[in-house]
Amino acid sequence: MKDKRILLVPKLTKVEWDMKRLNLTEQELVKFYEKEGLNLERIFSSHKKQKESLEIIKKLLSRADHIDRDSLNKENISDYDIVISFGGDNHFQFVSHFIYDKPVLGINSDPERSEGALTNVSTGEFGKIYETLLRDNFEIKEWTRLKVEIDDKEINELAISEIFIGEKERFNMSRHIIKFNGRVEEQKGSGLLISTGAGSSGWYNSASRYLFPDGNSFPKTSREARFILTEPYRGRLSPLNLINGRIKENEEIEIISLSDSSPFISIDSLKLIKLREGARIKIRIGKPLRVIKLK
Repeated sequence: MKDKRILLVPKLTKVEWDMKRLNLTEQELVKFYEKEGLNLERIFSSHKKQKESLEIIKKLLSRADHIDRDSLNKENISDYDIVISFGGDNHFQFVSHFIYDKPVLGINSDPERSEGALTNVSTGEFGKIYETLLRDNFEIKEWTRLKVEIDDKEINELAISEIFIGEKERFNMSRHIIKFNGRVEEQKGSGLLISTGAGSSGWYNSASRYLFPDGNSFPKTSREARFILTEPYRGRLSPLNLINGRIKENEEIEIISLSDSSPFISIDSLKLIKLREGARIKIRIGKPLRVIKLK
């Protein structure tokens, strides 16, 4: 492990992000928060804890390189043997979009406020077991990802959680034709959601409650995806028989978008791609994300 290169990619805290996006000093930001009626104690407490945790991680991984997420790209990440994402689940998703085959470890920077569905360990836990990483004493779990093709052009980003196809404004009716396992059906609803196991405890789990009251999450390593038509419209001319299903290895689902307002496809709610009316989208199981599980 001593010869392996480690890359640490920390997220910005809310305070740091807001200072950057609003171009404010910290003092100016405090006044902004007060004007908006936000909870200053909660925000700055989280900021302090995350900064302290990051310093702990940096000291433990003294030989690791650090790069901010805005500078991250597929070329510079490929130079490393191990990637460590320090942040929450959304940050982990973001980092995963730049990784092809490198193993990644997710550290939850704020367990009190971040669900940690995708991040493996907290700072405290990592402090106790990080030597197992240095000794190569870890497992690799392969989490399923999805690849997307639009009008015969492959999108160069893999989804670790979910893909959504529909109107950008959810109050607009979404229309599409779905083709799957020899079946074809025209559908109306609030959009189509396709989830991996990693994403199945989030948006998909909530969206599928009308069919599965107790939820429908499944393991991150399952080599399958599941789809659900959200808020389906059932009318005299709209019988629905294909509103949910499983996409297995070597299977493909095709969607022809018929939406004509602001149709788009979302990859992990991070990458949004505008669709033309009549766009053909194909989705299948892609290369898995190699996730480190420390012993």
